[in-house]
Amino acid sequence: VTGIRGSMRESIDRKRDADSIIDVLVAEDIGKFPDQNLAESLQRITGVAIDRMRGEGSMVSIRGLGPEFTRVLINGRTALSGGSESCAGSCPDTQRTQTRVFRFESLLAELVQAVEVHKSAKANLLEAGLGGTINIRTRRPFDNGGERTLATNLIVTDDGLADDNGYNFAAVYSDTWNDELGILVSVAGDERTLREDWFRIGGYQPRVFNNAVDLNGAPLPTCTLIEGVNTACAYAPSSLSQGTLIEDNQRLNMSAALQWRPNEQWDITVDVSHSDLDRDYEDYHSMWMYFIGVANAASIVQTDQNDMVTYLRTENSQLWSFSRPRTDTVENQTFAVNAQFTPSETWTLSFDVTHSIGNREQVRPDT
Repeated sequence: VTGIRGSMRESIDRKRDADSIIDVLVAEDIGKFPDQNLAESLQRITGVAIDRMRGEGSMVSIRGLGPEFTRVLINGRTALSGGSESCAGSCPDTQRTQTRVFRFESLLAELVQAVEVHKSAKANLLEAGLGGTINIRTRRPFDNGGERTLATNLIVTDDGLADDNGYNFAAVYSDTWNDELGILVSVAGDERTLREDWFRIGGYQPRVFNNAVDLNGAPLPTCTLIEGVNTACAYAPSSLSQGTLIEDNQRLNMSAALQWRPNEQWDITVDVSHSDLDRDYEDYHSMWMYFIGVANAASIVQTDQNDMVTYLRTENSQLWSFSRPRTDTVENQTFAVNAQFTPSETWTLSFDVTHSIGNREQVRPDT
């Protein structure tokens, strides 16, 4: 009860003391729902909406603007996106272009102390997003009053559709010495196998049927959609395709923080983080090429009042099956040092140095 009350009080105090319009989620708010990542926690804030990828929260939008207009920071520093595009079925190359959108799939909620959503601009938020700015606060050793902390959890999941098991684990250790030096180390990871069954109907086009009848055996009406055609015609799909996508996800997040407070004027913090996301896709694709010779091969065709085909029978279709495997590996590393010097109650000087590395390797073999 104390932890819940304390989290609510901290969230209210942060919003009250802020000099701009913000909303705040603290650790208790993030953990009280069965959220798979931070995006699903953020959707409960007024004015925040998310996009999902295969049922899991992925991208965040603020005040109706798209996710590309949302700025994401980690401890006040620009965050590198650990996500990558993914699709099932037909996916044009134009949809694979990398954007500035931050993908939350790679960031597990267990390592986060608080999340601040800034809905108005501030001078210290460089290049703030048009929709808003999200600042993710990771855990620090002095956040819990300097007490020693050791906590772990393990969750086992059963993905019925994929017929596979998964797991999620997290651990954190924090300790301080003489109220001056503190260290915190945390790690979280999970593994899941997802399955998506999909079916796609291509664009409808006018097609001619020379030898077809309706379900009652009556001749079809003469075509009025194509000029100069004296036989039957109707709008029929240009393609039919279906498939199954199997996606194997492995995520690992690690972070460490070192805080040194030699006196009341100095507060020096060193943050180190590492995250990697491995995705293995196997997209089994089947295309029914029924339209080959359909003008003469279609035997039964049923249409509605808008000349749209609702039923078609042909003995001349062909099946083209293939698989589209793909592997994405994304790795991010961050090292940051922040020093705050407070010579008086009215002055605070902050010095910050950050070095971030982001690597992505994508393997898409030709099939």
